[in-house]
Amino acid sequence: MMGKVIFQIVGGFTLGFAAILFGGGVFTIMRYPPRVPRDLLPLTAVVVALIVAGIGLLYLRKWAALLVSLMGLYVATWQVQGALHPVSGYANWLGFLFAALLAIPAVLTAVYWRMLVWTSKHVAPAS
Repeated sequence: MMGKVIFQIVGGFTLGFAAILFGGGVFTIMRYPPRVPRDLLPLTAVVVALIVAGIGLLYLRKWAALLVSLMGLYVATWQVQGALHPVSGYANWLGFLFAALLAIPAVLTAVYWRMLVWTSKHVAPAS
C-alpha cells in the first residue's frame, strides 16, 4: 500500500516537472526563437517522455518506473562526474547530494518491483 502511494506521488512530481520544463521552454522560445525547428526536438522529447512516464507511474507501470529511474540515473552520472572533477571556488560536493536524490526513484523501483505491473490487469474476453 505504501509503495502505491509513493509511486503515485513520484508520478505527480514527474508530471509537475514536465509542466515546468514545458512552460520554461515556451517562454524561452518566445524570447529566443530557434533558428531551425530541429532545435526544439531535445526538449520536446524529454517533456513527452516525462509526461508519458508520469502518467504510467500514476497507474503503477513497470516501464514507467524504469524510464524515470534511468532518466534520473543518467543525470546522476553527470552530477557525480562534476563532483569527482572539482573546480576551484565551486561547491562541487553538492553533486554527490544531487546524485543521491536522483537515485531515489531507482531504489524505489528495485524495492517495490513486484508491486508494479507491465500492462493492465484486465484482459478483454475473446470474441
